[in-house]
Order: sequence, then C-alpha cells, then structure tokens
Amino acid sequence: TYNPSTLVFEWVHPSGIFGAMIRAAKEVNIPSLSLPHGMFIYTNDFVTKDERRSETFADRRYRNCFDRVVVQSILHSRLAQLEKTDRKRIAVMGSARYCPEWQEINMRIQPDKFIPTKGTGCTYRIIFMLHQWNYNTYFKTTLDTIHKLAQESWIHLVLKPHTREIVEQPDYLSDLNKYPNVEIVGNIGSVELIRWADAVIVAGSSI
Repeated sequence: TYNPSTLVFEWVHPSGIFGAMIRAAKEVNIPSLSLPHGMFIYTNDFVTKDERRSETFADRRYRNCFDRVVVQSILHSRLAQLEKTDRKRIAVMGSARYCPEWQEINMRIQPDKFIPTKGTGCTYRIIFMLHQWNYNTYFKTTLDTIHKLAQESWIHLVLKPHTREIVEQPDYLSDLNKYPNVEIVGNIGSVELIRWADAVIVAGSSI
C-alpha cells in the first residue's frame, strides 16, 4: 500500500485537486509543505509592474493552508509576510536548486541535447534567458541589448523565452528570429543550454 508521510508541493495554489489532497491529508494528520519556485532574487518591495502601479502587495494568504511554507531567504520571508503568509508557518531553508546533489541529478536527466540550426561561422555562443515581462524589468532596454548582440555576426545568440511565450511567439521574437545568427529555442532544457554556451545572460530570473 501507498502510505505517504508528507505532502510536498511546489508553488501551487491550493485549489482543485491540490486543495482536495491537502484537506484529505489534514484529516489523517499528514503535514503539507509548500516549496518555493526557483530562487527569489528581488530586493524591491513590489515585484511586478501591476503591484508597483497599485502599490499593493499580492495577497497570498492561501499559503496558510500549508503546515509549512518554505522560503529561500530572510528577504523572501519578509515579502511573504507582507503578502499575508502567517509568520509561524514560514521556514527559511535556502534553495535546493543549487545544492551539489541536485546539480548532479539535473545534469544526468536532461532530456535533449542542443543541436543548433543556425550560427554557422560564429565563434562565440551566448544564451540569453528571457523572463516574464510583467516583472519590474525594462523591456525596451533589454530588447535593445538583444538587437545589439544580434548585429554582431561572430556571436551565435540563442534566446530561451519564458515558457508562456514559446507557443504564442510574440512579434519581437519573430523579428529577432530573422537574424541568421539568432536562434529561439523552447523545448531544450535550460541546464543543457547553459552547458552548451560560452556565456549566459540573465535579466530578472534566477535560472
């Protein structure tokens, strides 16, 4: 028989099937944990443009249904409390993303090798990790930087869009894809891309 001792969730809203699982676990005294997604890297109070415009923190009191809410740092703990997470439920434990044990496993389970389809004749490989543009980052400045890199014919520039932009490729990505040395990838894991690259550029992401 399957006898779980703890329920562990990553960055989920406790609704639908997740809520049903948590409620069922509480009935038989099985604790539930909410683990963080990625690594919290922001130092400003309002993380997204919507929050900055309204000067209102996101309401995440739904996390209080978990027995423990794990965060990566004191900085993240402070924000979680401003978002109405019960301080008594918060546990600051760092991030498993960077521990050696997970690094070794992650390298071993990468599903696909990166086989470039562009960049012939280029002598330097750059991965540019994009992000959700609703975060407090400067879209125009970032886009100008990408175009300047794309105009350097010796650079093979590979763009990894945020997951939500891969299917519905926005116009700015379609324009960049016209460069002979610019390649947009979506189905290759970030770890494999980092391993392939000479340099990685990141804005507003913990990847």
